[in-house]
Amino acid sequence: MSSREQRVLGRLVVRLDKADGWVAPVEAVLAIVTAAGMLVLVAAPMVIRKLPAGTAAAVGDYAWMPQAARLLLIWSAFLGASLATRARRHIVIDVVTKSISRRSRAWASVAASVVAAGLCATLAVAATHVVHSNWDQATVLPGIKSGPAHIIVPLALGIIALRFLKIGLEDLDGALSGDLEYLARYEHDEAAAHAPPPEGAA
Repeated sequence: MSSREQRVLGRLVVRLDKADGWVAPVEAVLAIVTAAGMLVLVAAPMVIRKLPAGTAAAVGDYAWMPQAARLLLIWSAFLGASLATRARRHIVIDVVTKSISRRSRAWASVAASVVAAGLCATLAVAATHVVHSNWDQATVLPGIKSGPAHIIVPLALGIIALRFLKIGLEDLDGALSGDLEYLARYEHDEAAAHAPPPEGAA
């Protein structure tokens, strides 16, 4: 048993991590599929317009494609934001926190995470109301209602709120115990993301 699992708050964070581990792969697959679909739907009209008139006419009306691409953009953007929050890649103003100790940064993160979780939860409730109110409203896409098309907005905001809450609990556990080894995982990921390409790379 790790030192974290010996603490009550640490065990809660571990359980939340395990639950999140089931959600993240589904989000990643959906993010890839929606982003790929968006790119296809953006490129397809440009290709169709360059086809001979007879061939283009056989394809039929493709005016729905840009509208569908916009919906997929919403899905991929919210899924990407949720995954970024999970990896602590969300936007952080770290001008001040870089100059303080790791434990002080953890305390600052607790406060910021609670505020962010509350804000995202509020937006999720508001988005749920909007989506529910327009559930059966028709869209420009045949057979697709507004509610199901935009359900990702309240879902993603709700998940982001829970992830901010988990981050806050994780940092609270670290700040109280002084066990900040978990931060190395996120710091390593950030360093790898900003590392220069190897020599000889194109």
